[in-house]
Amino acid sequence: MSVLLLTACTTTTLRPDVKPAPISAPVPWMVGCWETQDGGVTETWQSAGKQLMFGHSVTTKDGRAVFFEQLRIEAQDDSMAFYAYPLGRGPTQFKLTSEGTGRVTFEAPNHDYPQRVIYETSSSGLNAIASQVDGSRESRWAYRPCSHGAG
Repeated sequence: MSVLLLTACTTTTLRPDVKPAPISAPVPWMVGCWETQDGGVTETWQSAGKQLMFGHSVTTKDGRAVFFEQLRIEAQDDSMAFYAYPLGRGPTQFKLTSEGTGRVTFEAPNHDYPQRVIYETSSSGLNAIASQVDGSRESRWAYRPCSHGAG
């Protein structure tokens, strides 16, 4: 008995006159897979509609996960909130305190650390900044699009 296997290949041609549909999300420019230059931290965001985004971040060292965090951004009436679940615990709610083109700032002044979380676009991708409300104890992550695609 012989089996005939047919495979069809298609290609998609991008047309300059056809724009992709805009991403429907509270912060659409954050959607995607992001990694630090050394690949030690990966953060992925996906849209779940106009009012909700889910994300996760994983820090690896020597091929092992040493930290993970589940994340959520939720539009609430005329504002937004960022929720962090470090190591699956939480959530800690950070309320939107400012929003501009390519930049959002969330704060939880009564939280131990961090009290402020900022996401902003950059020429290479996405920056995340964690600090106290006064700017002290600042940590920064400079992300670029993931080399392996969405993760």
